This record gives sequence, structure tokens and C-alpha cells, in this order.
Amino acid sequence: MQAFMTSLMENGRKLLAWRWISVSVLVAILLTVMVVLLLPLLPYILRDSVTEYGNYSIDTITSNEHTEGKDNITCSDMFYLNLKTLTCLPQCGVWTPFSSTTTITLGVLYVATAIIGLVAGVGVLVLACLNWKKYFTYPTVLMIYQIIYGIFIMLLGVCQPLLPKDMLCSSPNLLQNIAHRKATIFCQLNGAITMYSFLAILILWLFHCATIFWGVTWPYHYSVEKTSERIKYYHIVAVVSSIILPLVFVVTVQLSGGFVLSLPSSPLCGLITPKIFFYTLILPVDLTLIIGVLLLVSTLWNMANVVSSCTVLTVS
Repeated sequence: MQAFMTSLMENGRKLLAWRWISVSVLVAILLTVMVVLLLPLLPYILRDSVTEYGNYSIDTITSNEHTEGKDNITCSDMFYLNLKTLTCLPQCGVWTPFSSTTTITLGVLYVATAIIGLVAGVGVLVLACLNWKKYFTYPTVLMIYQIIYGIFIMLLGVCQPLLPKDMLCSSPNLLQNIAHRKATIFCQLNGAITMYSFLAILILWLFHCATIFWGVTWPYHYSVEKTSERIKYYHIVAVVSSIILPLVFVVTVQLSGGFVLSLPSSPLCGLITPKIFFYTLILPVDLTLIIGVLLLVSTLWNMANVVSSCTVLTVS
């Protein structure tokens, strides 16, 4: 019996060593892939200059002689006449690079997707409230928090197309809104809430993945912590992290220039430069996804090893 236990412990140590070796190799592969994919983009991301549109206009129509007056100039529906320069400039909230049919289709899909997500989120939240003793415990409650943040994003998606165009446009000139870093208060709030909620969802998801990994890899320690009162501290750490960390990135964006109307054909307010976009959104999201996926892969690997060990012991 003692020899059997010694052999079992030795096999367990070997299994644990191979497990961490496999995880380390997987981490190295994913980091290498990320570096290879991002390396060609670094020269464009690290540029400090922002594309200026001051001398550029989209499909502008100018008169040959300004003295001939505005009666000689006819602007299309998506443009307005600038009386100072006698130039047709694209209207903010009206101009789009797509045809009218495509614009309507994209708008309908945008609102429909937001409505479906909103209804699904509210439905899941109601069902969770009906069985709150089961779902309002750690770590399941982290999914409830993610749903609440998702509802905020879906509400913005439903309300934005229904709001007046001047809620997002600080100037009738589309180019000034995009290139001259002019944004309304609603546009700033829109971008901040969307970015904050999205990052909070990812952080909560990462904590959920880490908790699952913890429960599968060290089940005894996890069960002891969960049955005691100490599990509430892990809950507090997850909630505080999901509140503070996204706030740090949003404040960094605001101090760096804030949010601007990013896409002329959709009611979205995004980050002001590619460099800020990379360091405050792309890089944190990529790192969070990589760590979370690694934890999930390690969890599946550990579960497969446990099943294999149980099968070997049963056969023996």
C-alpha cells in the first residue's frame, strides 16, 4: 500500500510538472503570435501625428469665382454650403460613404442587434433574480455584473439612433468634428460609458476564468475558501478591480484629449488617436483575452488529466 501511494504521488508530481511545462509553452506560442501580428503595425501605432483634415474635404464642390455668389453652387443632400468659402462641406450626422439603402440597412441592423441584446440581458437578469440564492453567489454573480454592464451598452445602442443629430455633432461640418477634436458632452459620455463597460466586462470575465482555474487545479483549497467567509474577499477584489481599472483607462483617455466622433456613418464616439487607442484599449483587451484563454485551456487540460488519472486508478 505504501509503495502504491508513493508511486501515485510520484506520478502526480510528474503530471503537475508536465502540466506547467505545457502551459508555459502555450504562453510562449501565444505571445510570439501576438508579437508577430502587432510588429508590422507598430510604426503606424507609435506615430504621434494625427491625420489632419484641415485642407481636405470629401467630394467638395467649389465655385470658380467667389464673386459670382452662392446662387451658382448647388450642394447635394449630404452637404451644406459654407457661405464664407462658398464650399460644399459634408454635414455631420447626414453624410455617409454608403448608398441610402445600405445606410438604412446598417441602421436597422444596428438597432435590431442592440434590442436583441437588451431583451436577452434583461431576460437573463430577471431569471437570475428569481433564483437569486443560486446565481448571486461568487463566482456566478460575476456573470450577473457582466450582464448589467452589457445592458448599459445596449441601451446606448438603442437610444443613439433615436436622438437628434446635434447630440453627437458640435459643428455642422463633419470634418471639424472628426479632425479638429471637437466633441459634445454627450459624445464624451457615450465614448466613456461604452469603453468603461466593455473593459469592466472583460475584467470580470478574467476573474471568472481565474476562479474556475483555481477550483479545478486546487479543488481542496477552493472548497475550504468557499465554505468559509474568506470567499467574500475574492468577491470584493473582483468587484473593486472591475470598477477601478477601467476608470484608470477612461481617465487617461480624457486627459489625452477625450473622445471624438470616430465614424461618420455611425453614431459612435471613439478614441482620438491610434496611439491612445492602442495603449488604452487594444493592448489591455489583448492581454486580458490571452490570460483568460490560457486559464481556460489550462483548466480543460487539468480536467482531462484528472479524468485520465481516475480511469487509470479504476482499471488498476
